[in-house]
Amino acid sequence: MPSSPSHQPLLDAAVDHAPVGMAVIDNQLRYVRVNELLAEINGVPVGEHLGRRVDEVLPRELAELLVPLLRDVLESGRSHHGIELARGIAGDERRMEASYFPVSENGGPTAVGVVVLDTTARESALEAERQARVRAERAEARSRYLARASAALGSSLDLAATLQTVADLAVPDVADWAFVELVQPSGSIKRVAWAHADPTLAEIARDYDVRYPLNPDDEAGSARVVRTGQPELVEEIPEAFFDAVAHDPEQLRILTGMGFRSYVIVPLVARGQVLGDLALAYSSSGRRYGAEDLDMLQALADACAMAIDNARLFGEQEATARTLQHSLLPPQLPEVPGVELAARYRPFGRATEVGGDFYDVFDVDGRWVLAIGDVVGKGAAAAMTTALLRHTLRAAAPREPGPAAALARLDAALLGDDERPSSAVCALLATGAGGAEVVLASAGHPPPLVRRADGRVETTVRPGTLLGAVEDAPPLPEATVRLAPGDVLVLYTDGVTEARVGDGQLGEAGLAEIIAGAAPSAAAVAEAVERVALAVQDGRQRDDIAVLAVGVPR
Repeated sequence: MPSSPSHQPLLDAAVDHAPVGMAVIDNQLRYVRVNELLAEINGVPVGEHLGRRVDEVLPRELAELLVPLLRDVLESGRSHHGIELARGIAGDERRMEASYFPVSENGGPTAVGVVVLDTTARESALEAERQARVRAERAEARSRYLARASAALGSSLDLAATLQTVADLAVPDVADWAFVELVQPSGSIKRVAWAHADPTLAEIARDYDVRYPLNPDDEAGSARVVRTGQPELVEEIPEAFFDAVAHDPEQLRILTGMGFRSYVIVPLVARGQVLGDLALAYSSSGRRYGAEDLDMLQALADACAMAIDNARLFGEQEATARTLQHSLLPPQLPEVPGVELAARYRPFGRATEVGGDFYDVFDVDGRWVLAIGDVVGKGAAAAMTTALLRHTLRAAAPREPGPAAALARLDAALLGDDERPSSAVCALLATGAGGAEVVLASAGHPPPLVRRADGRVETTVRPGTLLGAVEDAPPLPEATVRLAPGDVLVLYTDGVTEARVGDGQLGEAGLAEIIAGAAPSAAAVAEAVERVALAVQDGRQRDDIAVLAVGVPR
């Protein structure tokens, strides 16, 4: 039923003030009704629409899209909804969603109704939301990557391994090429590690490094980054770049073959000092670095620098500890006429932990003092106690009548200086025709064993009180052992007897079996004890292992 004429003003007002663009196009594709909003969307006043064809009002590209569609509505009577359109007006990109439907009078379609919704603001909001989501995802991915990198960097304190880890971490997540370059004591800059997904290209980098080392006086690149502590970013490497940096045609050929397209160099800074730089480049992946990458890459470089610095410090501490540990042991066993000496020493714990077990052999007026001991704990305090025991024994042995008296001097030294309790065995060895005689005393230490030439194993001396444990300790007992050809005396620490065997320990009985089964020489017995003590623990020590063996050759 047609609307009452009295309602026409209301309908006209509704069309004119609708929040969407509206129009009616006749069967000649001429505008016969257009509201203000559609005129604004089209960028043409209402009056310039009326009576004109669509292809006279709209831009050609848009008209070429819509004219066939409008004709289809008129000929088939079908509607078309959700048509996405885009148009730039005065430099402003507008996005729209349109519907076209038949308007019928007396039965057949005589016109096309048009409704156009400007979706620019909505799509801008959606695009902003999408970009925000992408940024959040990138930030999360970068955080996960940095977390993985930090975990990997903390897995080793070996400097060489850490340097290669730094290079490997970058490929392929944030680089196609990665180079770690460190400042040397001489002031030069050395490439110390590199990585690429293709191992053959990594070998090319190795050869390149030998032929074309870095020049610390260069005005750009790694040299400038190291001098200034500021990163260098080139988003797109220009074609003339390699011509400028290459010194000869061969260098130019290699550089262009590496395919660098974009690079960034970030300084490696730890404790305020520039250690070097991390140079990253994109090549075959086609990716590019941008300013938005710098914060993350600098964070990566900072983590790398800290790991490198820690590995360097640990290496220095390790070298110092090794030097100190060696100073607590004789540099080599002396040549003692008439007997064979052999020793084995396996420290337990980190390389920087010194102290613990020790042994010593030295001459006193033609006789020889043998000592082995175990200081409680590790570190500087234990090392000081170890040094105190060795030096006190070397000073006391020439002045005391025997091993027990020498150990009493050690006991007094530990009590007086409030040092750590320790155990020790002291033996006085005299050689002669056909064998040797050994006088032994033990201060709380596992008793030495003797392997006789026929394979029997005997215990030697009963242990007395620990050194530094109690005041006015009773005198230590002494025992005399005679060694004939083929006999071997074995001094050891509890790292041997307490080696784990299943749920138990190797113990003195297990040690006796090892000694009995070894060949009758000091070297063979010492080697067998060390090998089995490690084997029963699957190579995982729980304490220091020290063995000192004395044998009389047959």
